[in-house]
Formats: sequence, C-alpha cells, structure tokens
Amino acid sequence: MSTANKQVALWFAGMEALGLKWREVGSQKPSKGQEVKNQALAGKLEQQQLEFTKEEWDQFKLPTLSYDSYIKAGNRYFKPAAEEGKEATKHLPTLYVIEVGKMSIGANIADISQFEGEEEFVYPMLTRLELSKEPELSPDGKVSTIYLKLTVNQRSTTVEDAEQARRRFLTRLAHSLQWSLRNWARQHAGLAQRLRPQTVGVLRCLLDEVCDVDLALLNTNEGYGKVFVRILHLWENSLMQLVVEPLWQDGEQEAATGRTDESILRFEQAIDAAVQLCANGKEVRDRIVQMRRLLVEVTDGGEGLEGKWKKALAKDLLARSLVEEQNEFQQAIPLFKEAIELCSEVCAVDSSPDRLGQVACNHANLATVFERMGRYEDALAQIQKSLELFESLDQPQNVASSHDLIGNLRLHQNHLKGALDAYHKGLEIRIRVWGPRHPDVAKSRDHIGTVLHRMGRPQEALVQHQQALQMFIEYHGPDHPSVATSYGLLAQVLTETQDVEGAIDATHKQLKIESRAFGTDHPRCAETMHQLGLCYLQQGRHDKALFQLQRSLEIKMKPGCQNRGQTPLDIAKTEEYIAVIYQEQGHLSKALEMFKSVVETKKKAYNDDDMAYDMAATYNNMAVVYQKLGNEQRAREMGTKAHNIFLKTLGPDHPFTKQTSR
Repeated sequence: MSTANKQVALWFAGMEALGLKWREVGSQKPSKGQEVKNQALAGKLEQQQLEFTKEEWDQFKLPTLSYDSYIKAGNRYFKPAAEEGKEATKHLPTLYVIEVGKMSIGANIADISQFEGEEEFVYPMLTRLELSKEPELSPDGKVSTIYLKLTVNQRSTTVEDAEQARRRFLTRLAHSLQWSLRNWARQHAGLAQRLRPQTVGVLRCLLDEVCDVDLALLNTNEGYGKVFVRILHLWENSLMQLVVEPLWQDGEQEAATGRTDESILRFEQAIDAAVQLCANGKEVRDRIVQMRRLLVEVTDGGEGLEGKWKKALAKDLLARSLVEEQNEFQQAIPLFKEAIELCSEVCAVDSSPDRLGQVACNHANLATVFERMGRYEDALAQIQKSLELFESLDQPQNVASSHDLIGNLRLHQNHLKGALDAYHKGLEIRIRVWGPRHPDVAKSRDHIGTVLHRMGRPQEALVQHQQALQMFIEYHGPDHPSVATSYGLLAQVLTETQDVEGAIDATHKQLKIESRAFGTDHPRCAETMHQLGLCYLQQGRHDKALFQLQRSLEIKMKPGCQNRGQTPLDIAKTEEYIAVIYQEQGHLSKALEMFKSVVETKKKAYNDDDMAYDMAATYNNMAVVYQKLGNEQRAREMGTKAHNIFLKTLGPDHPFTKQTSR
C-alpha cells in the first residue's frame, strides 16, 4: 500500500464513534433526517451533557446514526456534532475524487467491462495516486471526500529514477523554450544574429534553475508543478530583460538619430516578442500597452499617405491592446475613431482592397467595444459601415460574420425578429460558399436555435441545435470544444421543454469534453458546472445542485480564472443560487451571509443599484430569510427595497411588484 493509501486508512478508522458529540439545532423540528427515540439520551441532552465516552454511549443501545439523525430533548432538538477537517471524515462513507488531466487519461474499457452502464478506465503499470488536499465533509455531513491526483507515465520503479526523469524533462523544456526564441528571431530579418547572445543567455538561466532544483520537490505532483511554473516565470522574466527591453532600447537609439522607420521596426519587433513569446501575465500586458503608447507617439510625426497609414495602424493596435489587455474601453474608443478617420483619409486617395479591408475591420473592432459596453445602437451603426465595405470587397466570410454581430446586437436589444433575420442571412451566405455541412453553417444554426428558444419556439430550436451538434461531431469529432458548446445550447432548450434529465445528460457531456480540452479549473468548466447545478436545482435535488455550484464557485474564485473573462458578477450569480439552496435546506445564517456578499458585489457592479432588476430578487430572498429568523423589521426593510425596484423597472401591475407590496 502506498503512503497515500495508508493515510486514507488512518483517517477512516473508527466509524462507530459517531454520536459521542452532539449539538443543539433549535426549537424547530429539522425538515430532513431520521428522528431518534431514546429517553435516556434525551434526558442527558436536556441536562446539557453534549459529550459522551464510548462506554456511556454503548449503554444507550442505539442503532447506527447518520449526520442527519436528530432527537428531541425537552422543547429543543439536537443532532450529532459534525467535526472539522480530517476528524469529520472518520465515520462516513468515502467518495474518492481523482483529478484527471490531459497527461493522465486512461483507456476507456466500458465496452468490455463487467459493470454495465458504468465507464471503466485502465491505467498503465507504475501509475500512482497522490493526495492533493485535505479530506472534506459534504455540506449535509453525510459523505467525506478524498481528493487524489494520478501520477502516470512513470517509467521508473524507484523514487530516485522518477526524480531524475523529471529533471531530464525540465532540461528538455528549457531547450524547447530556447528553440521557440531562436525560431521567432529567424522570422525577422537581422534578428537571429542580433539576438544570438541573448538566446544563449536565456538557455543558461533556465538550465541553472533546473540544476538547482531540490530533488525532494520533484517527488510530488504539487512540488513538480511549482517547479514547472517557476521555470516558466523565469523564462518570461529572461525574455523581457534580455530580448524585449534590449530591442526597445535599439529602437530608442534609432529614433534619437532620426532614423524613424528603423526605430518603428525595432519597436514593433519588441512588442511582437512580448506578445508571441511571453505568458499573459498582468505585468507583461501592461508593458505591451505602454510600448504601444510610445509607438503611437513615434508615428505621430509621419507625413504623407504612408505616414498617416502607419499612424492609423499604431492607434488601432493600441486601442485593441487597451481592450484586450486592460478592458479600458473608454480610452480605446477615441483611438479607434482616430484610426478610422486617418484610414479613411488615405483611402480617399488610395482605395486598394487591403486598405478598405482595414477600414472595415476598424469599424468592426469599434462595434465590438460598443457591444461589450452595452451601447448597442452605436455598435449597430459601426457594424453597418463595416458590412457595406465587406460587401463591396466581395468578402463573404466577413459579410456573414457582420450579419452574426448584427444578430447578437439585436438579441441583446430583445429585437428577436431582427436577430433571426440577421442570423438567417449569415446562414444563407455560408451554405452558398461552403455547403450545408460546414462547421460555420453549424454555428449559424446554433445562433438561430438560440433566437427561436427566446421566441418561445423550443421545438424548432431543438431541431436547429441537434443539426448543429451533428455537423460539429462529423467535422471535428466528438471531443471538440464546439461540440461542447452545442451540447450546452441543446441542454438549455431541453430544460425549457421540461426534459430536465435530457438536459443533465447533455450538460454532463459538455463538461466532460471541456474538462479534457481545457482542464477542470477553466472558466468554461466553471460555467458548465453552474448550469448543471441549476438543472439539479430544478429537479429539487439540492445536494447535487449544491455540489456542482460549489465546484463552480471554487474555480471562479481563483485569480487565474478571473483573468480569463470571469467577472465579480459571474461569482455573485453562483453565490446567489448557493444561498437559495442554503435557504431551502434551513441553513439560514449561511444563506444570509452569502446574500449579503451578493448584494455588495452587485452594488459595485451597477452604477444605480436601485434600478438593477436582479438586485430586487436578492433583496426579496433576504426578506424571506429575515422573516424565517424572526427579524420582522429587517424583513420589511428588504421587502420594501425589492418592491421599489420592481415598481421602477416593471411597473405597478407586474406580479412581482404586487407580490412584494404585501
């Protein structure tokens, strides 16, 4: 037995000890669980004896308890006390959660398994299990969870051999990173020779770090992962210090001598090195924006058509960096407009297809920014200009994409017929150009299905999503992310048609594909877990819903996840549903604290929280919790806040407004 298995055995010894500690849960009878009848135990608990020895407990001669068992003593109710940490897991059934990544996928042998209806996997010899974190107790106190990681692809029978194998892998990684730098330099005239010392210096830094690694760190997956991340951080820092900044300094020297074109070339090479070779960390993103600002300043002095064109491109790239790297929409808008104006001036003299195409892309980029800001009419004005240019250039792919963006904007505005018309135009173009079974055609069908769903035509929507799903599977295979997206859209419609089991099945397939493609801690997986939790919640299966929503929240709370598109409102959305489940389960204090957290998040996100419709739902939920807790004053305060928002946003005759007026 491995060390991990020994620890598991120790933690789960002594299951008969449940019942030695008790806790008071109030005067209200628990809504769930098995009531215990025992006068002797009730008498002791009424006297506030909440702990017993093993000998005292045996005298009660009670059957095996569970964590939802309860007993009435006097006018109060008591439950077995749930211990914390490892101790809480000693007495319970155990769920083993084994984390599987891209490098630890076994062979699926479900077809030959003796366990019908279950998936079974086989792993190679020398595969090991490693504890990844402390055991946990489920929210209902019924199941303990052990988290394990697979250590696979082992070629060694001893720890020493495994350690050296991992060091050899890191050495190969260092050489691979150096190759990527050398290959990038060869793609830019004159840089291979210019960066030869830096290329050697970067490799030396990486190899020094590999040689200095403590072998003890390499003996565990966690330690090995930390070393891997450290190597990548060193690679990024070395690139910035030895490649990006020296290239930028070359550009500054060229500019100082009046060689503007040469300086711009070096500046662009420095920016490209940071974009192509460095990781997407905040410091790098901020430096890229800073360099693009300086590049705009250098190009501002350019005259003639080419000078204006370079200035326009520099402003467009800076605007896109501000949006992509820093979410600075307000700063980006005037830069996009200036770029469009300069490009238009050039095109008035030289209207070549490439330059007109750039103007069309500038309008489309600005439309996308307006869309993300919620300025849909402004976005429509820009995308219409882009569409006209793409049509004049006979670029069907860009024309279809423009129609899709118009459909998205109309959908945001709830102009469903306009959205449907736009998506149909995109579909017709794609069928004409690529044929009826192309993945872009499938994407159009998914768009159309989404609108039909919103229009209350779920059966028609179902047909569109099913057709799209089949096309994606035919073209990409069953494990492609596009297939996962289509499963998710299909699940939403199935939920609408009351086929919740079908929705759960589709969402599980979606999650399985995304976990393999992106890893289980990716924002897409977090959102899918959230949707799966809502499906279970609709069925009234609160424990399963809570499990999925908590998994989703745990991922969304990670800083890395928030850097990849997750917002505080995404976190609040999941927290609110968790709070609703706590409320249903009678955990009122937990529910109240989480609702308060949701309110604070929404207040920061909305400029006028009194006009935010979904704030009213949160206040209304809080009113219910306060009422159940017996705090009538706070319940009335929250109810009044909810009513006022509903009154402003929905009017006096809406059912929600009338309901909260009582």
